[in-house]
Amino acid sequence: MRLLNILVNKFRKTTETNIYQNDHTQTPEIFILIREHKNEEAKKHLKHNPSEIFLKGWMDDTPLHIASLSGNFEMVKHLLNKGANVNSERSGIYTTPLCWADNYEIAKYLLEKGATMNDRELFCATQENKSEIVDLLLNNGAKINNYEPEYLQCKSIECIKIYLKHKIELNGCDENKSNLLHKLAWLDLPEVFDFAYKNGSQWQKDSSNRTPYYLAKQGNCKNILNHFEKYYSEIISNKVTSLSTENYHYNRIFFLKENPIKLSTFIVLTKNSNLVKYSKYGNEIIVNKIINIDLPTIRNFTFDYKGNIVIPTGDNKLLIIEEESFNHTKTITLPENLVLDQITYIQSRNLYIGSSQNWEIILLSENFEIISRTEAQDGTLSPKINHNNLIAFNSYDQETYFNLYHLKENLSVQFIHCFFKEWNNTSSGFAFNGNEFAVSFPNELEYYLFKDDTITKIWEMDISKYKSRHQLSYLAFKDEKVILIGIGKTILFIDKQEKKILQEIQLGLVSEIKDLYVDESKENLIIYTDNELKLIQL
Repeated sequence: MRLLNILVNKFRKTTETNIYQNDHTQTPEIFILIREHKNEEAKKHLKHNPSEIFLKGWMDDTPLHIASLSGNFEMVKHLLNKGANVNSERSGIYTTPLCWADNYEIAKYLLEKGATMNDRELFCATQENKSEIVDLLLNNGAKINNYEPEYLQCKSIECIKIYLKHKIELNGCDENKSNLLHKLAWLDLPEVFDFAYKNGSQWQKDSSNRTPYYLAKQGNCKNILNHFEKYYSEIISNKVTSLSTENYHYNRIFFLKENPIKLSTFIVLTKNSNLVKYSKYGNEIIVNKIINIDLPTIRNFTFDYKGNIVIPTGDNKLLIIEEESFNHTKTITLPENLVLDQITYIQSRNLYIGSSQNWEIILLSENFEIISRTEAQDGTLSPKINHNNLIAFNSYDQETYFNLYHLKENLSVQFIHCFFKEWNNTSSGFAFNGNEFAVSFPNELEYYLFKDDTITKIWEMDISKYKSRHQLSYLAFKDEKVILIGIGKTILFIDKQEKKILQEIQLGLVSEIKDLYVDESKENLIIYTDNELKLIQL
């Protein structure tokens, strides 16, 4: 014991000037000897420098960590016999020599010498596909982390079999609701995926609404994508399911549009990929039909010239939903390299404008044939379009803001202006009034005229006294003279000629306004938030 105390005191003195902990380019000689399995030289070195049994390197590694990681069982035994701490911790998450055990023999010996476990050891062994060590740890009482089960790191059938052997169900997920099937799809492991699926791991969506199939598409995982198309065609077929309207619970709305052929009928797209039909009856707006579409993310939809609903799937397909019955009647397959995540029909030109995540604007004919492809200035979300073919895309590049384009007579798409002032001062509201338009920023409302391919600011107005949680505001026109702006839980009526507030209404809303829509009759204002949909007569 006295000798051990002397060694510890010597170690404490050396750590005061330990260059190895402060400079990652410096590696202790004892680490190199152990890593290269030069065991006799390592033992001789430690005999002359006994305090280095406790030496800490970069990230607080010890010789025992290095011996365990490099599979040097002889030096693991030697170091422990000389007093090394079996539970010595390094910096970071995976701290102990047991976490780093290269093989079953070392892991078993460390446990016999008193190594303790938390969930990190099992995580490491599973992640490194060390099935024997996984079995050893589970036999010695390793517990599953319910918040991020260790079996989510499985990469082989052998490793999955170990968990099944210990009667562990494979239906857990991480904080993003990704389960084992998501992980295996991303890793492009078809055979392992099949085994997990057949043994209880469920096909489901993660918190971003992605199935394993759509996650594999994002990662361009070709092996498993081909496998899905061959063996899982029914699961990946964008299934449309009719849902009961009885006891419908409101779900956050991402997109709302009035049917241009059947006015007073509104279709909304919700966060959970439900398509909901609302119909206006008197002073109320009532849920009429609901379907769920098995897609990860639907950014928008549009109506074709017949009033049918056209939904982009995020790949090279479009779903056609018959508006009256709400049945999926047709799937349009586009060229393989044409990936649309949004689409809008421009009735005045009898064509569609779409865009994709690769910052491209695409024009399509009514028969969905490609007319042109144009590089977008920024990422593009859902557009607002006026009768003169001005297009305001809600755009993104780290932040969101509006970009203005013009669809010319020759069908070229011309970029006009970006409504971005500086970070944290970008446009969030936009509304057309013929060739005039309003744009809102956190502290200003601005009014513009477009003429001869040029925009001119007519006026701006201070709105800084009106606040919302995320400095967002939303715009619509009540008529040609009055602008509506929603900020927080407040609606302002603004005279665009006089540039003054005519009326301020505090709404009894549960949540802040997420968007405004004035119907085609100009008689009703629809407001939606994260928790409600309101119809207000104008």
